[in-house]
Parts: sequence; C-alpha cells; structure tokens
Amino acid sequence: MQAVEAVEHASLADLKDLDTDQVVYRQVDFLLRELPGPLDLYRRWEQQQWAATELDFDADRAQWSQLHPAIQDTLHGTFAAFYIGEQAVTDTLSPLILGARDEESRLFLATQVVDEARHAYFFARFFEEVLAYTGSLRQISDRASEWVGSPAYKFIFDPAEGELKRTTDAVRVAPQDEDAWVAAITCYHVMVEGLLALTGQRFVLRLLRGVNLLPAFRSGFTAVTRDESRHVSYGIWALRRAVREGREQPVREETDRCLEPCLDVFANPQERLDDPRDLPREAVNDPRDNWRFAVESVTKRLRSAGVAPDYLEDVDRRAWARIWSNVERYEQVHGAEHPVRIWERGELVPA
Repeated sequence: MQAVEAVEHASLADLKDLDTDQVVYRQVDFLLRELPGPLDLYRRWEQQQWAATELDFDADRAQWSQLHPAIQDTLHGTFAAFYIGEQAVTDTLSPLILGARDEESRLFLATQVVDEARHAYFFARFFEEVLAYTGSLRQISDRASEWVGSPAYKFIFDPAEGELKRTTDAVRVAPQDEDAWVAAITCYHVMVEGLLALTGQRFVLRLLRGVNLLPAFRSGFTAVTRDESRHVSYGIWALRRAVREGREQPVREETDRCLEPCLDVFANPQERLDDPRDLPREAVNDPRDNWRFAVESVTKRLRSAGVAPDYLEDVDRRAWARIWSNVERYEQVHGAEHPVRIWERGELVPA
C-alpha cells in the first residue's frame, strides 16, 4: 500500500524516479483489484493534475544526441507510435461521453479527453524541443506518423478507417446503442490502453530508467501512465457492469477483432530487429517479457470484468499462437533467426 501511495501522490518531478515494475504497475494492479467507481476516479484526477508545460527538456535534448543509434531508432519509433495514438484518441473519444448511461460516467470520461489532449501536447513538445521537429502541431504529428506505418498499427489507429474510429463512430451515430458503447469501451480501455499503452510504457520506462536518461520525458511519461491507469480502471468497471447485465458478447467480439493486430504491434514479423548482443547491456530486453506482459494485460482485465474463464483460456491460447507464428514468419521474411532464439538458448540473461 505504501508503494501505491507513492504513485498516487508523487509530484511531476518525483515521478521520474519511481521504479517502473515495483511501484508504477503495482498501482495499476491495485486499481484493477479495487475497481473504484467513476466519481472516485474523478477525484483522483483532480488530485493528480500535472502540466506538460512545466517540463524542462534541456537535459533530455543534450542526452538524446549521446544515445546509441539503435536505441535512438527504437525509441523514436516507439515515441511516434505513442504520439500518434494519443492524438487519435483525443480526436475520437468524445462520443463515449455522449453514449454513457449515467452522469458519473460522463463526468469521468470528460477527464479522459482532457488527459489525452495533454498527453498529445506532451509528445508534441518533446518532438519539437528534443527531436527538433518544426512547424505547427499538425505538421509535427504528420512527420511523426511517418514512423508508424505497419498494417497492424493502422488497423487500430488509421484516422479514416481504424478500429478506434470505427467503434467510436458507431457510438456517435447511435449513442443509445449500448452494445456499440461496450464495444468502443473494449477497444479503447482494454485493447488500446490496457494492452498497447501499458505494455509499451513499461518497456520505455524500464529502458530509460536503466540508462538513467531523459529525465523530463520520464517524468511526463510516468504521469501519462498514472493517468491511463485511471482510464483502464474505469473501462473495466464499466465492462463488469455490462457483463453482469448480459452484454458479454460485444466484449468478446471486439477483443477478437483487435487481439491479433495489437499483438502484431509488439511481435511484428516485418520489422528487422537488432541483435541484442550488439546493444548496451542495460538496454537489452527479453522480448518474451514484453509479450507475456501484453497477453496478461488482456486476460487480467477481462477476468476482472467478469468474462467467462473458458473464453479467457482461449484468448491466452490464441495470443501465444499468434506471437510464435509471427516469430516463424519473421525468420521466413528475413532469412535469419529471430533474436528471441538467443534468449531461448540462454545466451543472454536479464540485466
């Protein structure tokens, strides 16, 4: 509980020094167990305000140029994926407020729109002041989008046809359709934030804390993670109510639509990976750890929502089948073994 309190009440400056696994995600799991309702989450939002404009990126800018080129490329692509994702949810989330069935939910969901806009601006500042992007906010995000062209990512976030837009548009057109609202909540709160965002945030924060670099970014990104732990908690609270009322089917259908594309973001057979033996030791990460966290992110949250155990077992089975199928596809595409084989043989161990 002391660790949870540390996250709940940490200042923006202090957030950068919190241990990612032992503290930050302990708070995520705490909210998942307790499942506070929308008003409690709203109160947390008021207490946990932070300003993207307060961050000083001078040290980050100086350190960025000193990073290993392979780490730069990995982080640049990951940062771009988060930036475009935050912009996408900022642009599409508002119909969920309209479709919510109670005032408490509308109140909390309004805070999410504010959060996502703040997150997008946080990334815009980082891209401008550290990565030296220039132009308007739209021009900066358009340049960043050039880093995230994989079919799996576009399936979720494409501004015209992505799954996030499709599900939220369905709510906008028919706000009284509760199944459509449940599907959109599943897409956004479970698959986008619960699987994609939390897994990616954990990877980035562990890496940056390991090399003790980009302090302002770490502060802001940890604040983003704390915000999104509230969002995910609300989504599971809402889905638990929906499942209890007999609306488990739209949860299953949306999970089925998004599961493989979301996993493909982390196990992309088309992306050539660096040999981990060529990277600085503190920056090496066993991909199986990320994959395990991603799969558990889905199953734990659906379990908390009350989804039937036999379906959860099937999700787990299908998720791992997809991941290892992608490893085999990677080796076919590139004519070389996947780096995970090095870990399987025990040639590398966690730092």
